[in-house]
Amino acid sequence: MARIIKGLLSGTFAGMIFCAGKKRTFVRNPSRNVLPPPSAAQLLVREKLRLTNQTLLPLRSLIDETWESRKYTKKTAFGSAFASMMINGFDRFSSGVEIDYQNIRICRGTLNQAPGLRLDLNGTRLTVSWINRGFHARNTFFCRDEDEAILVLLFPKAKVCLICRNGEIRRDEQLKADLPSPLVGQQMHAWFFFTNQGSKRSSNSEYLGEIAVGF
Repeated sequence: MARIIKGLLSGTFAGMIFCAGKKRTFVRNPSRNVLPPPSAAQLLVREKLRLTNQTLLPLRSLIDETWESRKYTKKTAFGSAFASMMINGFDRFSSGVEIDYQNIRICRGTLNQAPGLRLDLNGTRLTVSWINRGFHARNTFFCRDEDEAILVLLFPKAKVCLICRNGEIRRDEQLKADLPSPLVGQQMHAWFFFTNQGSKRSSNSEYLGEIAVGF
């Protein structure tokens, strides 16, 4: 589309590009440079970006809330988590692009993680347990009884992400959740961590493994 500015033609007309100068119109042919197809390395990076975005975007609000600013490697919490997954969250020995879920960080921080962390699944009833009463660091600056327990569940094939945040705290030594029946038979990945909004601190997320939701 072209238009006349002070008697001079400017824009695209009849396959040519016109540019109105101070006294005359400059004309040139449109660029016919054709970009080469993306290389194998570029396609690999694009696929990693797609999978990282697909995995972390549903968790963005949680990441922004709980990832400690002391542990930023980028300007934001989500940027730090995104960069961490791009670097560590893929199997380096795979011929293609395969997510290495155990190396994905949902949260990073300075709180102590609980010892004896364990995940059990009975049908659709999920239980995460840990040790607090006998922990040597109990009720220190980096381990408070009132630290909130958070469980993150990811179902890749169903493209579903669940955040179990029901008010359980470190003192309870247990977190329970009932999974929706449509998820029966799906493979599930789980991460667990503590956060304390009063002190603005969190623990590193810990990967609890991959498990199939039973009948």
